Amino acid sequence: MKPGQQPSIDDGRIPWRSAMQLRRQPERHAALRPLAMGLARAAQRAAPPEFPDSGQRLEAKRRLVVVCEWLEERLDRPIRVRSLGDRVRRVEVFESLTFTIDPKDRCITSGELRGGENVFTTQVFEVGRPLITPLWLGSVLQRVGLYQREQGDLFFEAGAEDAVLAWITQTAYRLLLREPRFRALRRVTLPKAFAFPAELHGIALASRTRPVGPLLTSRKLNLVWRNLTAFRSVARETPQLLPLLMAYVRQIPPGEVVNCKDPVAALKAALREAVHSEAAWRYVVRHGARVFRIPWKISEGVAPFEAATIYLHALDATGLPPPPPPQVAKALLHGYNQNTDDGAIILKQKFHRDIHAPVLRAGLLEASRRRRDTDLAGFVEQFLGVCWWSEEPWNQILDKNQLKRGWPWLVRQWQKHEAERAFEAESETASGKRACSRPDWARGWSSRSTRRWPCSENPWPCAIASSTSARIALTAT
Repeated sequence: MKPGQQPSIDDGRIPWRSAMQLRRQPERHAALRPLAMGLARAAQRAAPPEFPDSGQRLEAKRRLVVVCEWLEERLDRPIRVRSLGDRVRRVEVFESLTFTIDPKDRCITSGELRGGENVFTTQVFEVGRPLITPLWLGSVLQRVGLYQREQGDLFFEAGAEDAVLAWITQTAYRLLLREPRFRALRRVTLPKAFAFPAELHGIALASRTRPVGPLLTSRKLNLVWRNLTAFRSVARETPQLLPLLMAYVRQIPPGEVVNCKDPVAALKAALREAVHSEAAWRYVVRHGARVFRIPWKISEGVAPFEAATIYLHALDATGLPPPPPPQVAKALLHGYNQNTDDGAIILKQKFHRDIHAPVLRAGLLEASRRRRDTDLAGFVEQFLGVCWWSEEPWNQILDKNQLKRGWPWLVRQWQKHEAERAFEAESETASGKRACSRPDWARGWSSRSTRRWPCSENPWPCAIASSTSARIALTAT
């Protein structure tokens, strides 16, 4: 083929056709698809709220359009940075919301512009991805004059006022998320305007006890900033302990800082005071704070350092086996602590004391060996069953020869015990039915003239309810 000549089918090659070679781009979610029209036009086409009064529906729709028009006019320049002296800066967002950065006090606070004055608030807000909820739009409505915090709304009733405010803020925020300029504000413009020290944001992200993507609250950032010297030292020497240091700092009274030259030594002293074991400290240094990832994840509302020491005490009592897989750790914590809708309340000291320590160690070692198994659900059921089987008094005196038989022998003993319990329950059920069919004068006695409970006092249903399968079901829920 000559230079410059296009390939043809006769040459054995297919000529380039850009329309056929381009791949079809996957469609975005409707909530993230860019707006094909302006923000105000999209607000006009939004479905009105479901109120019985048509006048109230129209008024709510009108207020939504007004707010979206006001926001659209300021999307090109949404923020303004003011210098307040002594290196204090204030970032104003949409002329209504403020963020004050004070390098001297080492903190960032939020506020609202009311009548030209900045009014500080005590709310905990998101710093990693600012404006993550539509709550901040309440200050915008107040700035526009569509919402008065001190007095009620004269157009809407007391019961419908909150519903209208929630509908306007949620709908406006949903439309803003489809605006590329607003997404750039949250991801790039606003975090850059905060201008935190170079290492502060990275250390704060690595110190989270419950990491979720790039999210970082102002409370955690301020804690790291006030104790930046201690966090910088730990990040340089033992970075795997940064989340544990955050848990330790959170229990310090407000306003105080970690005042020591060696924060690792202070952390070690606090852990030794709670667990009383040098081996436990070496165990934590070796495996890092990932040991406490599951206790911190499921124990929201409990002090992280307290949850860590309780869980570490349970591992220390079993000889510090390798950290168990997440499924096994969750089963152990849920099975022996008070459960909530979202997790477990790990406040019970020595929650593991009912389990025979050698049996718990054997189960955790077996769980570590099965870490790479694709199906751990069956093992989790075995693990809980053997733990509950070991609670019986006659199983607390297992000798060394029995324990040397390993985990399969313990599983067989638990299964044998479950079969015996099921047989006893069926026998008591059948005997209870036979007793109910006897005359009243003989209903409380067996054919062997041995005393039995009357039908109304027969406790056999309790035995069925306390079986291992029922306890596993209750733990799963």
